[in-house]
Amino acid sequence: MEKQGRSYSLEQKLYAITQFKRSGQSLTAFAKVLGIHRLVLEKWVGIEQTEGIKALEPSHGWKQYSQATKNAAIHDRLVNKLSLLDIVKKYQISSDSVLRGWLNQYTNGKEIKATSTGQSHMKQGRTTSYQERIEIVQYALAHEQDYQTTATHFKVSYQQVYTWVRKYQKNGSNALQDRRGKRLNREPEELSETERLKLRVKELEERNDFLETREELSKKLWEIQRRHQ
Repeated sequence: MEKQGRSYSLEQKLYAITQFKRSGQSLTAFAKVLGIHRLVLEKWVGIEQTEGIKALEPSHGWKQYSQATKNAAIHDRLVNKLSLLDIVKKYQISSDSVLRGWLNQYTNGKEIKATSTGQSHMKQGRTTSYQERIEIVQYALAHEQDYQTTATHFKVSYQQVYTWVRKYQKNGSNALQDRRGKRLNREPEELSETERLKLRVKELEERNDFLETREELSKKLWEIQRRHQ
């Protein structure tokens, strides 16, 4: 079963695409063999065909979208009933989660504006707690390090998300503590034992999900490779 937040390397994506093309099977059938959702495989194939291999690499930059592009994408979804994947391909949107964000804004009556460049609308960021920073990092990792979507979701700056994720990946959750001045080492102590355990469980679940995903897909891809040798 497909799990939210699975992360795949460029090598895995390319091998999956290559074997799918050789298999002669339908997207649905081959995706089932790999143990991934059909839409995931369809997206990889579509990106490789229309934008090339380079576009399959994870992109952490801030992509600009005009107000007209956003409105056209929303119109195609709500009026023309195009699929999320078709719209993402048509307008070269970085991910379907970005498109969902626009749709949510529109259906909630919020004004759709052009995307600013380089960072989120929260340019200066905001103050966050230790627990919030861990949750934000976990969300970013679960969404393949989509910093833009994460920043918008939590109303923090793009730079904050990027920095926290890099710190977390390098040194773990302890690196997310606020170590300025008198606050050194105080935040973890302000959390209750239950809160600390919950955060630890979240960390382990996130890590286990990533490792299981990578191992499962790698095994399936190697099995397919052996069958075609």
